Amino acid sequence: MKNGFTLLEIIVVLAIISIMSAVILLNISSSTVIGFNSEVAKLASTFEIIADEAIYTDSVIVCNVASDSISCLSYKNGEWQELNIAKLVSWGWPKNLKILQIKVNGILLKQEEKLRFYANGENSPMSIQISDGTHTTWINSNLSGSFIADE
Repeated sequence: MKNGFTLLEIIVVLAIISIMSAVILLNISSSTVIGFNSEVAKLASTFEIIADEAIYTDSVIVCNVASDSISCLSYKNGEWQELNIAKLVSWGWPKNLKILQIKVNGILLKQEEKLRFYANGENSPMSIQISDGTHTTWINSNLSGSFIADE
């Protein structure tokens, strides 16, 4: 009668544990990436909706963008009014996302400068770098006014 396990049995068990660990780790990683991409898509949609709002209301919209929030003013008929972002989008600021930097026409936007969206839709190309502390990506505007997140 033999005591213990053979070397082959131990190797098979270790291989099974390794494969199961890898599958679990990949599932956890992909779900965080999917969640991050979903939140970035919400933020890209928010910028696109603000640009569309400038066109629909025939106004100029100027936004202060902080690392984790946005506030906008709308200028129409010689008067500035606060733009209620919550009325435009059904979601709030995407959780855990921070804006690292914004470039307009390839030039880094300084902290006191504002994003501008024009009634004629002729907005300058924008690139917005977003991070959740683990993942980082860019949201870019194109000539048609769409904001698209890099994959």
